[in-house]
Amino acid sequence: MKKNIFLIGLLIGTFWSAPTAGQTVEAFRPPPQIGETLELSGMVQVIWGDPPPRSDLPSSHHYELITERGDKWYLDLDRELVEKAGGLLALSQSQVTASGKVSRIIVPQMDVDTIVRINAEAEDEMRTLTGSQRYIWILMRFADNPSTPQPNYWFMDQALGGRPSMDHYWREVSYNNINLEGSVVLGWFNLPHPRSYYVYDIDPNDPDDELDGQRTLDDCIALADPYVDFTGYRGFHMCYNDVLDCCSYGGEAWLTLDGETRYWSVTWLADWGWGNQDVIAHETGHSLGWPHSSGPYGDTYDSNWDVMSHACGECIYSDPEYGNLAVNTISYNKDLLGWIHPLHQYTAPTYPVVTTLWLNNLAVVPPAGRLLMARIRWPGDYNRFFTIERRRFTGYDQNLPDQTVVIHQINPFRERPAYVVDSDMMGNPNDEGARWDRGETFWDSTNGVIVTIEDSDASGSKITLTNSGRVDSYVNYFASGYEDGSPVDPWNTFNEGYGATYPTGTVYIIPGTYATQQTLLKHTTLRRWGNSGTVTLGN
Repeated sequence: MKKNIFLIGLLIGTFWSAPTAGQTVEAFRPPPQIGETLELSGMVQVIWGDPPPRSDLPSSHHYELITERGDKWYLDLDRELVEKAGGLLALSQSQVTASGKVSRIIVPQMDVDTIVRINAEAEDEMRTLTGSQRYIWILMRFADNPSTPQPNYWFMDQALGGRPSMDHYWREVSYNNINLEGSVVLGWFNLPHPRSYYVYDIDPNDPDDELDGQRTLDDCIALADPYVDFTGYRGFHMCYNDVLDCCSYGGEAWLTLDGETRYWSVTWLADWGWGNQDVIAHETGHSLGWPHSSGPYGDTYDSNWDVMSHACGECIYSDPEYGNLAVNTISYNKDLLGWIHPLHQYTAPTYPVVTTLWLNNLAVVPPAGRLLMARIRWPGDYNRFFTIERRRFTGYDQNLPDQTVVIHQINPFRERPAYVVDSDMMGNPNDEGARWDRGETFWDSTNGVIVTIEDSDASGSKITLTNSGRVDSYVNYFASGYEDGSPVDPWNTFNEGYGATYPTGTVYIIPGTYATQQTLLKHTTLRRWGNSGTVTLGN
């Protein structure tokens, strides 16, 4: 069996489910055997597992394949296969054909050798999410625990009340692109079995008990089905009156409900999960398809800039009824669902360019002329890029580490695509090294990226960025045509030459008058280009 971070069964908090009667193993004639080679086609669903905040337990996620016959298989995928398929986000909610060897029968699992997305081009189109996203809160009591932790109306307020309800939160995060109008609460229902029926030792390689997600899902749907037409809803939150295993969970499930077959947004929430606004916001994010983000240090929950990492940020502000308050999410996630209008974002072109722009506070729609997000792609690689955003103590961002510019390095092939850029690499993606303020410059000499924070006001920051950084740049105001800062094709304005030169580098300037004002913020050397003449900067 492959040893890798996607290995099902060796991760603490991995989400398990056993086949129900008449499913999976019994569906085969004859049943599959360990080591047998199979080819399966179907729909991929991804489930993320999250332990309680500050528990020091790791996160988990895993891939499930729902075949055309309705059988569920766990897929053991190594990193190389995931990357070849386009990354975690590309595999999520995709139709695939996978082949490999059977590695487990009781809880069917395949060690995958090849996996191919069938409709990759169509699936890679942006998934724009707008309008009412109705969820069903389904409240359930284990048969051996009759307690009712909160009344039904408590959950109605959590769903549709004022701040900090889920409806209020998602309106702000999405710039009113989505809301939860029409969501309902059902229950409390009495599950037909005790907790030990749903949480037990499934994995022989792990002494801890694991949640049987299929059993809970089947019984939850059966209890709620007489009272609701599922087809009118995006998905449902399964809320339990006790702990589950280590975690609460969020993701999508390929199901047929009330005659409709599609992906449904689903969460499994332990009592501590639905009891805190930040946790249910985090798991809802997973149910919308968002992955985790983090710092660059291997810890999933170390970034206080994103609800999809350490969900409540600094966790200073909370609500007496609904617990820890979630921070906003990062610009990368908002753009994944089409919430940042093209007029409110900037992507540097592939040719050499130096651009100055204003980034507005990410939590609110900007005024004309200001942006929410800037993006600089790596040379020769369309998929990898940096995002730049401005964060302030506004709305749900009261729990941020600071008011500042934040930069993320994006690689969609990773388990966590977005890493906070932390200049000091001291293990904390929330400290000064990750906060880019006036007079500071981020640069990546490998990819030629430079971002300088020029100024700031009450709502945003002025930045200059380039994809054409050089140690030494050349400027000649007589130049025309193609520009890249080289002696052959110099920039024709001082602002461009200065903006595209690394700190500690040198700007060589042809004598002349460069009238544009420029505040010098970087430790960059300015030199005359040539042996005579005067260089005049400014009016």
